Amino acid sequence: MGLVKRAKLIKEFARVLVAEYGGKPPTDKKAILNLPGVGPYTASAVLCFAYGKREAILDTNVERILSRFFGISHGLTGTRRYSVLWEASRKLLPKKNFREFNWALLDFAALVCTFSKPKCLRCPMKNLCAFIEINKSQIS
Repeated sequence: MGLVKRAKLIKEFARVLVAEYGGKPPTDKKAILNLPGVGPYTASAVLCFAYGKREAILDTNVERILSRFFGISHGLTGTRRYSVLWEASRKLLPKKNFREFNWALLDFAALVCTFSKPKCLRCPMKNLCAFIEINKSQIS
């Protein structure tokens, strides 16, 4: 997405947020999703991190962890893959400490399960991970 388009979306988002919600993000997921430029990840992240609501998150980083760990990238594409990943994220979310769990997923993706050169041999889940099993000949 280009910078000009992003800037317009941010401006429209701010306008709607101020005009309709007095500048404070709504606490209802449906209302958040109706804000310009807001998708499922952003809505869930706002509810979890800003309002302390039990919401699973699925951004590209969490998607990478789940895809690799469960081997979801093999055989599933598009909408079906996205649905399976969201369902996995919801099922894994603990009843308590869900905010910390979501932060931990994001940290884990940044530090261990990175996009390029994942640190599989240092991973605490390496014995359970489908990715390391499938790619073990390429992992040093």
